[in-house]
Amino acid sequence: MLNNDMKKQAHSHPNYQGFVDEVEQYFATSTELIHDARNQIKNIDFEGESLTVKSFKVPHLLNRVVYSFFRQSKAQKSYLFAEKIGSFTPEPIAYIEYYQHGLISKSYFVAKHYAFDFDIRRPLLEPDFPDRTLIFKSFAAFVYQLHEHNILHLDLSPGNILIKRDDEGQYQFKIVDINRMKFGSLSAKQRAKNFSKLWANNEDLTVMLLEYATLAAYDQDLFVQRGLQANQRNKNIINFKKRLKGHPVND
Repeated sequence: MLNNDMKKQAHSHPNYQGFVDEVEQYFATSTELIHDARNQIKNIDFEGESLTVKSFKVPHLLNRVVYSFFRQSKAQKSYLFAEKIGSFTPEPIAYIEYYQHGLISKSYFVAKHYAFDFDIRRPLLEPDFPDRTLIFKSFAAFVYQLHEHNILHLDLSPGNILIKRDDEGQYQFKIVDINRMKFGSLSAKQRAKNFSKLWANNEDLTVMLLEYATLAAYDQDLFVQRGLQANQRNKNIINFKKRLKGHPVND
């Protein structure tokens, strides 16, 4: 039930209108919480189908103004970008926005649940993880296809890369958390840098970069050098911020 001063705006596939109408109730009563940080993510059953719903934190006042009048909300961008990049991400279902006193408040992004087996953190962190080299090479090929479609995910971090092993033993990938994207022709330097948020060690990252360079017909030594340098720069920046806050670092 909406407050008198609360307005709702949504866009969805017509088959899911019943879910959109009651999204707050569905989200509040679901117990399948899969992510709980700044934003919350839950898997929710609707008429026998599993949906993944991301609830975005209410922005602070300045950003409420920005997202109400000057920029698309994160929920809307997630939906529109998912439609744009197609099979690279789980199928989008809806975005829902609530406005209070004319400013955006709560918002949700809904997609079909993707039954992945693991995210890329596990092979990155577990030296004995099965098929590590194959996974890294397959991931490089996936990123190459993203780039060839002029797609640049600006937060290509481990938790945003979902992996599923198919019946033939091949690895399939989906990217999530896609409200920060750029589209357009990419330079070799941009492509190499895109691997830098994986927090991979140099050995594993080199496997990916070499595979990518082979597919793209790039100079392998130069591409690997660019990728490793970008990776170390990202680690240095993050660790510097951690040290300032007195947090432990991981090189």
